[in-house]
Amino acid sequence: MRRQPVFGLLSVVLVTVLIAGVASATETTDVQAILDGLTGLPFDDFVDRSYEEILLRSPQEVTSLGLAQALGISNDRLDAIC
Repeated sequence: MRRQPVFGLLSVVLVTVLIAGVASATETTDVQAILDGLTGLPFDDFVDRSYEEILLRSPQEVTSLGLAQALGISNDRLDAIC
């Protein structure tokens, strides 16, 4: 059934949001903007958009998956290591 992987992905999204709560004030503002953009979406759109936002946190991973063009970023970005 298709819903089982979706619930796993939803768990990843929720964990990511919880981890983001520990972020700095600037990152918290960014997270809030992302959350605002997810509010009110139908479930399937919410899952798709949430997954994109998780991927965009790691430009290197996006490039390695070959999704840079689909997500509208260039292939020359590296992850920010803090």
